[in-house]
Amino acid sequence: KDVNDNAPVFAKDYRPVLPENVSPRKIIEIAAKDADDRARGNGGPFTFRLDPLASDLIRSSFKVEHDRRGDNGNGIAIVSSLRPFDREQQKSYLIPIEIKDNGTPPMTGTSTLTVIIGDVNDNKMLPGSKEVVVYNYQGQSHDTQIGRVYVHDLDDWDVPDKKYYWEAQEHQRFKLDTDTGIVMMRAGTRRGRYQLRFKVYDREQGQVDVPANMTVIVRDITHEAVQQAGSMRLAGISDEDFVRVWDYTQHKLQRSKLERFREKLAELLYTDRDYVDVFSVQLKSEHPLVTDVHFAARSPTQQPYFKAVRLNGVVLMH
Repeated sequence: KDVNDNAPVFAKDYRPVLPENVSPRKIIEIAAKDADDRARGNGGPFTFRLDPLASDLIRSSFKVEHDRRGDNGNGIAIVSSLRPFDREQQKSYLIPIEIKDNGTPPMTGTSTLTVIIGDVNDNKMLPGSKEVVVYNYQGQSHDTQIGRVYVHDLDDWDVPDKKYYWEAQEHQRFKLDTDTGIVMMRAGTRRGRYQLRFKVYDREQGQVDVPANMTVIVRDITHEAVQQAGSMRLAGISDEDFVRVWDYTQHKLQRSKLERFREKLAELLYTDRDYVDVFSVQLKSEHPLVTDVHFAARSPTQQPYFKAVRLNGVVLMH
């Protein structure tokens, strides 16, 4: 005999996009599913509502209506916006939706809907600069994408509106994709500091030759450093979040989480930040957000790297 012991969840991973600067409107219809047997009186039909514990911001920005006739009588949630949104203020919103099934006794669960605010190219760009650190393992680097040319622009979905150019002659160790702005470091590039200068054109805003500078620092990473590397897995943060230096909410530069981590680890190990190498930051999963970070460190007075067990222990304790 089936027991109603499973709470209902969303029928699939919904991630709707709501354009910024638009009037209130319906965003999406959501269905639910349940692992219990409906033929035994468990499962659907389902009842939906906004979680009563939702924040004031969510309650004033979105509404959730229940439609019992939707999904062939299983019921659906109709999620709508209550105001216009600005992506430059916040890029996404998490809406907790409570779903109750029809079993005896009924089971209730809460699923979270991520609403992404879509970008409109409504801001002019300003000159920008960025620093990129590339770790070259035993001098064996291949052609490597090292990031996009940076200009200060509150819009972040407007790459198709832009064109990217070298300010003068192309650097022999680097290649630029003029459509995407992605810079590739060519195989065999030696350790050192490279200054790259670009210009950016935005056809939507009519801006021409906005300067953008990129400093590329190439460092060698040894086999010993990789062998003795510590690691940590971060939940709820992307690789971009970890290295980002621009605060979109405050509209100002900030120290990245990566740099704050280097400083804190150096402090705990009684070493200098320059002797802490964070050589790998990789997005492991988007849903949910999970990022893996690998790092090595040594003392200014001693060449051997700290053992991985010590690095991991320090991170675990703090």
